[in-house]
Amino acid sequence: MKSHFALLLLFFIQQIPFAQLPAGFAKFEIAGELNPTDLAIAADGRIFLTEKNGLVHIVKDGILLPDPFVILDVEDYNEQGLGHIALDPAFPAEPFVYLYYTVSDGNGLSHNKIVRITADGNLAVPGSEEILYECDQSFGTIHQGGDMVFGNDGKLYISTGDKG
Repeated sequence: MKSHFALLLLFFIQQIPFAQLPAGFAKFEIAGELNPTDLAIAADGRIFLTEKNGLVHIVKDGILLPDPFVILDVEDYNEQGLGHIALDPAFPAEPFVYLYYTVSDGNGLSHNKIVRITADGNLAVPGSEEILYECDQSFGTIHQGGDMVFGNDGKLYISTGDKG
């Protein structure tokens, strides 16, 4: 049943020449050749954009800033890498950026971790990375996904994949 649905959906998608935006929306490119995984929009309008390879970029006033906010050492093989970002609910007054990414132990195993980094303007404060949580080791490289979001109660909620 699922395969028939997928084929039917694919047929209809191929019949649409290009995506139609709703009235009031505009499409414009601000950067190319990136491998984005997530984004977070700060109250001051900056967009924090994560890439699978461990780079966090900032888009300010519609322009991708030349220097990355931070470069993380990640394991980005297959479905691993820098996956998610969340900004403190009071950001930028509370300048904390939360990141969810995969690291390798160097022996063929990896695990995900959640860290908090302090921002100073458009750059991370060197050495400010604080590990908040480290997931169990994984033997697989798939299903490493997850997400992070702040609830209305101000708490950071985290979901994880099943790690293959």
